[in-house]
Amino acid sequence: MRFIVGKTLELMGIASLTAGIVIGIGNHTQLALPLGPMSGERAMGIELAFFLAGMAVFWVGTRIERSSM
Repeated sequence: MRFIVGKTLELMGIASLTAGIVIGIGNHTQLALPLGPMSGERAMGIELAFFLAGMAVFWVGTRIERSSM
């Protein structure tokens, strides 16, 4: 069961990283989908928050997965 929880957290972390990349690229190409156009500083803040949160969730998922084996 812990293995499945770990893998799910890893997937959520990857999804958060992807969301950060989409927001970052979307703002520069005028395609920031649900958020609309925003300043560079605001887009970078949101992108960084998604990126760091995704890395943290992925790291926790990796630790849980390793401890289950």
